[in-house]
Amino acid sequence: AQDARIQLSRGGTEFGQVSAGGNLMNLVASGSSTDMRFLTNSAERLRISSGGDISFYEDTGTSPAFFWDASAESLGIGTTNPYTLLELSSTDPIIRMTDSNGVTDKSIYEIRAIGASGSESLEFRTVNDANNSYNKLLILEHGGNVGIGVEPNAPNNGLIQLDVGDNGCGLTSRQNNELVIQANANYSTYAQAGKPATRLNLTNTGQFIFSNAPSGTSVGDAITFTPRMILDTSGNLPVYVLEPPEI
Repeated sequence: AQDARIQLSRGGTEFGQVSAGGNLMNLVASGSSTDMRFLTNSAERLRISSGGDISFYEDTGTSPAFFWDASAESLGIGTTNPYTLLELSSTDPIIRMTDSNGVTDKSIYEIRAIGASGSESLEFRTVNDANNSYNKLLILEHGGNVGIGVEPNAPNNGLIQLDVGDNGCGLTSRQNNELVIQANANYSTYAQAGKPATRLNLTNTGQFIFSNAPSGTSVGDAITFTPRMILDTSGNLPVYVLEPPEI
């Protein structure tokens, strides 16, 4: 049987054709620069360019919201110029993964990129089924600070800090190549009221300095640490320091 064919032309120039043969129906745009458009309710929904790029439009049919770059073999969501294999672009891009066979309120996980000034970070979190409660599991700040189960609390002075939980436990890398391990301390302020704070400094001179501070009155109060024990590079270990070294 002969294939069915409908030719689309204007002024004697063919722009495309619809044909059917075997188990295939073909929509063909003729010419090297002819795009194919699909519209509903007078709004553009889909466009396939002559070069193979594919654009899916948002509800008004004005801007492409989902774009396949054929030459780069890249997919853009919210952008028509994806720089990598997959790029998401929006004012608050979030990737969600849902385990359809998971338990109640523990099956939704999200990755969120935040670029607003002062909050630049990548956030990993869980969401309850009602979508109104979020639990931040891991926060990676643009400056290098990391929070596990808590917002990083490093001061804005070049310190790189790892905070664990919401009780002020963490590690801090100082500008002079020293490492600080502490509990109940957001580096120099109390993380909990009514609790003492402790600190261990690993200095760039090879010393271990053990310090503590009495209980603080309020969260955020300044901490004054007192060194209690120093292990130096010779293995000396005085248990009390009369003149505390500067930390």
